[in-house]
Amino acid sequence: MPQGFEDGRRVKGVTLEQLVKAVKGLQRRMPHLRLSPRTEAALQERILVSKWYPLQLNLELSAFVYRQMLGSDPNNALMAGVAGGTEAWSGAHRIFVAERGPLDALRAMAPAWGSYFDFGSLTADTIDAGTVRFTIEGYPDIPVYHGMLIAGWHTAAARLCGAHDATADVEQRPWEGAQKQVHVVRFTASAKR
Repeated sequence: MPQGFEDGRRVKGVTLEQLVKAVKGLQRRMPHLRLSPRTEAALQERILVSKWYPLQLNLELSAFVYRQMLGSDPNNALMAGVAGGTEAWSGAHRIFVAERGPLDALRAMAPAWGSYFDFGSLTADTIDAGTVRFTIEGYPDIPVYHGMLIAGWHTAAARLCGAHDATADVEQRPWEGAQKQVHVVRFTASAKR
């Protein structure tokens, strides 16, 4: 476990995999861009997708990507989440979306939360045949970039399952004072796998 991260909350290495690649690629192109010493040290280690890591490592890497690659734009963070989710749900984590329609895939996100985070909770409430409302509780300090990345992952799950028009709207934002994050994924209800 990387040293110097005192928060206690943890994330699975799979949440770091794409971030580490992006950060290392950016640092190769612009070697003057540095992170905190603790994060630089963690980048020297091999990140294992099934190992638990400090949430603060994920957040520092995410913040770096958000500033340096995404222009500190929440919409860009959402789209990065869609891209990252598409890669993850198409690969080793396809079990959560495989052989499901978009509605079932989105409902599967709630029980999957504990596979990626050892804190907080996610609920997925079906509003209608083309709308699922997600609520993230127990993470009141979620920063904009992480909240938007998560909403993007959920959007990607629906799109991979046939809802190519899926979009996400964040209705409650902890980074603007809300106590929980609420985001809604909408898609054309007739979308089938």
